[in-house]
Amino acid sequence: MENKEPVIIAGNLSENELHEWMSAKIRAINELKLLNEEKASLELRLVELNGQIRSVSQRSCIAVFQQTRDSIPHR
Repeated sequence: MENKEPVIIAGNLSENELHEWMSAKIRAINELKLLNEEKASLELRLVELNGQIRSVSQRSCIAVFQQTRDSIPHR
């Protein structure tokens, strides 16, 4: 089976305008790919940071208890 190339209906665009439009679309697709990769990397880093924050929070916690006077009078 032979692959058919897509048909683009250019409307009133010239060949050069169509080429520029296609080039802009390709640049945007590539930029979107890079941005999604960067986002995934940042999300992974955020998961790591949240784990570090939980760990350090547990280690830095100080338990404070207030002792009250007992209700039994001392003689």
